Amino acid sequence: MSFKIWEFHTKNFTVVMTAEPEHDVDLSWDGSGEVAGKINDGTYEVFCAKCTVLYRGAEIASDYLGQCIYANVSEFRDRIGCKAGGYGSYFSDMVRAAVTKARLALCDMPKLRCAVN
Repeated sequence: MSFKIWEFHTKNFTVVMTAEPEHDVDLSWDGSGEVAGKINDGTYEVFCAKCTVLYRGAEIASDYLGQCIYANVSEFRDRIGCKAGGYGSYFSDMVRAAVTKARLALCDMPKLRCAVN
């Protein structure tokens, strides 16, 4: 089950950041087992972050980041402060990437004439 972290609306677009279930967690880097223990006892949550861009309700682009480990999913949204070079926040980077993909998708859309009934 997904959890909505953040949502932004304009007239035609919606950008949504959700936390999706993460089923294949790689903890090979956790030599002491401390992180695995905190995941198992519920101190940490593991999820896959998904940023989706919708155009009039239809998904046109998305960006994913798996293996996110936080004490609370809402902390992912709190990491919005970018450094001077425009980097430093997974949240901001994912929104930027999804919006860029959406713009490219819209540029490639075929032009259709409306049918008259």
